[in-house]
Amino acid sequence: MRNLIRHILKETTEDLLKKYWVNKWDKEKSKGDLPRFNYDLIKKLGLKGKWEKILDDYIEYMGGPEEIKNIYTNFLSSKEFTTEDINDKGIATGGYDFSFRIINPRVTQTTMLGNGEPELYFDLLITDGYVTLMTTGEKIDLTDIESIDEHLWWELSNEIKDMISDFTKEISGTFGNQLWDVIVDWA
Repeated sequence: MRNLIRHILKETTEDLLKKYWVNKWDKEKSKGDLPRFNYDLIKKLGLKGKWEKILDDYIEYMGGPEEIKNIYTNFLSSKEFTTEDINDKGIATGGYDFSFRIINPRVTQTTMLGNGEPELYFDLLITDGYVTLMTTGEKIDLTDIESIDEHLWWELSNEIKDMISDFTKEISGTFGNQLWDVIVDWA
């Protein structure tokens, strides 16, 4: 009898939980927003132990893993982002201040080591901005790559790619995805 009561309570709780999140996502959609998976909110609500169930409900709500992959890549390619967006995700940008576009993003499942982990590939285009060098205070125009010393560009390029990689991984989490790796090429 005790197990039956636990089972009924568990089902009722899960149904109410799903109803809450579906209503929340419906409201976001009705406002013209894109519903997102919000792990921080789940923790604030004291539902950390239920995050996997909420994630499953989110994936189902959004149409499944393939549809989420399409929504995520469309989101990335439809916007121009800035270093402010990167900072908003808790990622330090140092002396960088630029705008960028993500071109031709694609998520694939790698089969290396048989793990099937998702990877994101895309081309990066800096549309405007600069970096202020910490050592000299000099401002370097990031849209004029040809004028940047080769050794300096190698360092700047790697720093930028690391920032953008971390940023796209953070965004990926809000779509219920966990990326294994991000490969960034220059457009």
